[in-house]
Amino acid sequence: MESHGHRFQVASDRYLLVTKVWGVNSADNIYKYLPSARTWQQLPGALVNVDVSDAGHVWGVNRGGNIYRWLGNTWQQIPGGATQVSVGESGVWVVNSAGNIYYRVGTYGDADTAGSDWVQVPGGLKWVSSGRYIVVGVNSADNIYYREGIRLSATPTGTHWFKSAGTQVRLT
Repeated sequence: MESHGHRFQVASDRYLLVTKVWGVNSADNIYKYLPSARTWQQLPGALVNVDVSDAGHVWGVNRGGNIYRWLGNTWQQIPGGATQVSVGESGVWVVNSAGNIYYRVGTYGDADTAGSDWVQVPGGLKWVSSGRYIVVGVNSADNIYYREGIRLSATPTGTHWFKSAGTQVRLT
C-alpha cells in the first residue's frame, strides 16, 4: 500500500467492512484508517510491526524489539522482546529475533488485557498469526504451520505444530 510516498505494513480486522485498519510505514510512523473520513490518522509512537484484532485490540513492536499495547490514547509497554506480534481470538503471540515463539497468558478469546506472563511455545517461526480458533506461522524456510489442539480451558497454546502444504513469507 502506498500513501503520500510511504509504504505501509497494514493490519486489519479481517472483515470486509473497513473499520479497524492500522499500518506502519518505513519511517516507523503509526497510522489508523478513519473510514468515515477516508483518511489516515497518524498516532503517537514508532513501530515496525502492528496488529489489530477483530475486537479492535492493537499490539505492536518497535525497532528495539519492545512490545506495546494500545490503550486508546497511549501505548502500554509489555515486558519481553519480539520482532513480530499478532493479536486475535487465539490470544497474543510473538516471535523474537531467535525465532522463539511465545503466547501471552490471559489473552485467549481476544480479551482486553495486557495478560500476565509469556509462555514459550515449542518450535521456531519468523512470523505468527493469531486468528479465530487457529494460530498459523511461517518458519525461516517459508514453510506454513498451524497449531493444533488450541482450547481455552485446557490448552490455549495448543498441543503441536502441523506442517501445511505450500510456502509463504508471512500470513495475516
